Amino acid sequence: MKRITRKVLLRYLVIGIILPFFIQYVFYYRFTGNYMINVFSEKGFTTFYGTNVFRYRVVGRSLHLWLYHKLESNAKIKSLKENTTYDKRLTALDDEADNTFYLTYFITAAVFTIFTALALLYLFDTAQLYDMPDSRKVFIVSALLLLIGFTQFVITPYDNIGYFLLVVTGLLFVKFLQTRHWAFMVLLNAAIILSTLNRESALVSLSFMAAIYFSYYGFNLRWVRFMIVPVACYLLTWVGLRLYFNDGGPGMVTEGLKVWRNLDIRQASNMMGFIFAIITFYFVLNITDKAVNRKLIWNFLLMASPYILMIPVIGIMIEVRLWMPIILGSALLSQLNFAAIRFPGKVRQPANADMVPVMS
Repeated sequence: MKRITRKVLLRYLVIGIILPFFIQYVFYYRFTGNYMINVFSEKGFTTFYGTNVFRYRVVGRSLHLWLYHKLESNAKIKSLKENTTYDKRLTALDDEADNTFYLTYFITAAVFTIFTALALLYLFDTAQLYDMPDSRKVFIVSALLLLIGFTQFVITPYDNIGYFLLVVTGLLFVKFLQTRHWAFMVLLNAAIILSTLNRESALVSLSFMAAIYFSYYGFNLRWVRFMIVPVACYLLTWVGLRLYFNDGGPGMVTEGLKVWRNLDIRQASNMMGFIFAIITFYFVLNITDKAVNRKLIWNFLLMASPYILMIPVIGIMIEVRLWMPIILGSALLSQLNFAAIRFPGKVRQPANADMVPVMS
């Protein structure tokens, strides 16, 4: 971590707090997303997020309802209204729309986007792991924050929490490899469990870890043993959720197959979804000019291929938020100083000759 100076404090204040708050305010209160319907009241919310695969995403749903009830009991909050004209935009999407319920979405999004920005800045300020000029830190974090804001046309109670937890798991993992302090591994596994309780996309965190191990060990599969505990944390949590909340209804794994719908490019939204996928791949493969980091990103895409393939199969392509875990993971790997990592075991030469991290 860099020495705390006025310049560092200013960066954390402006880029870590003010910018993400401003971005979320603009997207929530200067634009009105027309994608989601019947989720802006407690009744519609509990109906939608209590069925299908959504019922297993307990962290975001529970936090949203808890915060809403706290706000609803506050008389001052209930009186907060921009003006009556703005109120109508919600009732067009949900007949029982509640301004306080919508405010809850905004607060959750703003708070966890701030947490994500601060975590990114802290990670990029970590000595040895990230050797970056301050200007690049500002630019990359700002670009990611703007992209997160752009994804908010699909309003959910769990996406912004998921982005934060993805960055945190990446941070804890590379800090563990750098320091070999097992406290980081304990916190990492706890974060994986929490992230899985929030959304299944926690799988991308495992892909992030596997990509780094594979980039060093290659087809020497000794690194697989280092993944046993994190993978067990994910799988046991995933299975436990489905056993606990299984009511016999559909959607244990997915809401349903959407591959044929996505392939119908006669629909403009489907075509735009494929266009964003092309943009995503172009972006992540050109975010760095260092060969080592490009190899890390390629390996990350390989390890995350099950998640990527599932986007057009069970996701909706125009929901560009589905690509954010891939973009965030690639951004972290694009700037990582691979040589600062201390891998477990004693290997004379890494599987990839141009990868030369420090060994313990």
